[in-house]
This record gives sequence, structure tokens and C-alpha cells, in this order.
Amino acid sequence: MKTNSSLREARRAVHSIVPRNQRVAELRDMLKRYDDLSTNLEFLRNCKDLDRLDAGTEVGDRNFSVAVVIFYLKWNVYPIPHFLVTDRIFRATLEHFFHKRGLATDRRISPFTTLRELEESLRAIKAKLPGPKLNLSSLRVGLIHHFLMIHSSFHGFTPGDIALATGSRAKRGNSAWDTDYISERELRQTDRILKELVKSGTDYTKANAVANRRVKKRRWTEPKTAPKIRMAARRALQTLLKLLNQPNI
Repeated sequence: MKTNSSLREARRAVHSIVPRNQRVAELRDMLKRYDDLSTNLEFLRNCKDLDRLDAGTEVGDRNFSVAVVIFYLKWNVYPIPHFLVTDRIFRATLEHFFHKRGLATDRRISPFTTLRELEESLRAIKAKLPGPKLNLSSLRVGLIHHFLMIHSSFHGFTPGDIALATGSRAKRGNSAWDTDYISERELRQTDRILKELVKSGTDYTKANAVANRRVKKRRWTEPKTAPKIRMAARRALQTLLKLLNQPNI
């Protein structure tokens, strides 16, 4: 069985093979296709079928892996859980779960129920609901992004890819300085800046640090919203896990 480190290395390998511009273009098209397919009954059935197969097989089962590839080749999108396809299905699935677990209460209304009784019931319900209420649409989008980052085995999508595909722009800024990834061009730039600083009287150690910092700031880093997408996806998963045990958090 693969360890977490080996899985990360495998994802890095995939990520390095597919050029970023190609990943972003395919992801942009994929996100649009998810919206277009949300009303396709056959797509919904296929998502349900894959959910059932996934629930009945062990992790890494070959039959499930083959089914995922077939799904991708047919729809040109990764199979997402059926309950994430639309906001309506997402809400209905959670509410069904709450009822099944006894975490939700029904208010019975008959022909004899008065408006005053109904208003009193609503006031009692509102008093138990802490605010602000969850935004189901944002929660669903965050879960989809998390799902794509974990399961996009053919592409290795990153938060930066998602940010670019959804309209964010690239920016320059601080990026990790790792000697294993310094290009020849960066080495020449660093050497030139270092010589200029030392010549002007700057201590060599300080000049070296300054030269490295100046060059790395010229590197392209991640899009502006990438950190927000990363955090939103992580929090969405945590929120879903809490919802499955305690509604209306």
C-alpha cells in the first residue's frame, strides 16, 4: 500500500507532466461542463452508479478504478459524488440524512392548525438557530474544489489552477527559495546582483541573501485567490463532517 509521501510524489510527477496552461484550460472547460451536465439525467444516474460501486468496493479496487476511467472518457469530467451535482440535491441529501438520524424535527400542520400556532412554532425554531446560516452553495463549491484537488489523478489540479480557471490573475511575490530548482537564468541574475552589492560595500552574507530575495520576488507565484480556495476547500470538508453529526451549526 502506498504511503502518504509516495502518493504526494506520484501527484507531483503528474503535475509536472501536464503544463499549467493546459491544466487550467481543461479545468475551466471541466467546471463549465459540470454546470451543463447538472440537468443531464444520464449523468446523474452514472454518478449514482459510481457512488454505489465505490461504497461496495475496497480502496484501490481495480473494478472501481476502471469505472472511473470509463466515466471520465464518457463525460470528460471527473466523477463527483451525486449529492454534489447541484445545490438542490446537496440540500435534499443533507436534510434526508438529518431526518434519518433523528437530527431534524417535522412540524405537523393540519386543516385545524391556526396561523398563530404556526407563527409560535416558527419563533421557537428561530430561537434555536444560531447565526449566521451556512451558505450551501459556497459549501458545495468548496467540497467540489477539495474533491478535484484530491481525485484529479490525470491532471493533479492545484488551488492555483482552480483560482486561474475561475478568473483570478497571477501575481509575483515571495516564493520558496530552493537551490534544487534554481534555473541558469536565475543564477546569472543572482550572481550579477551579488557582485554589484559586494562592490558597493555590502557584506557578502547579507548581499547573498538580498540577491536571492530580489530574484525570487521576480518568480511567478500563485494567483491571488489560491490561498482562499485552499482554505475554503479544507473548511468545507470540516464543515461537512460536523454537519453529519450536528445540524444547523
